[in-house]
Amino acid sequence: MTCKMSSTDVSPLPPSARVIFERAKVKGFKKVHIAKVLNVSRQSLTNLCRRGVPIPTNKVIPIFEITGITPHQQRPDIYPNPSDGISNRDIIGHNEKRF
Repeated sequence: MTCKMSSTDVSPLPPSARVIFERAKVKGFKKVHIAKVLNVSRQSLTNLCRRGVPIPTNKVIPIFEITGITPHQQRPDIYPNPSDGISNRDIIGHNEKRF
């Protein structure tokens, strides 16, 4: 017996760490600064990028707080709604910083 899954049964693949850090770079953030705030080595972030794996779940919110890249943009498989993982205070705060 084969099991067919509809397109609604599959959650979207999360972007790799490389994509997230490229977005952060465009926003003016360097890996060395992100690594320092996350309390990991720059080499750890580089390894994430090389392996092409998603951002670890325990780093999603801190990366949002640093860069403004939403949890949904980082891990749509875990945060399926664009506002998941974001408080109203965070939305207002990040919007104010950008203007």
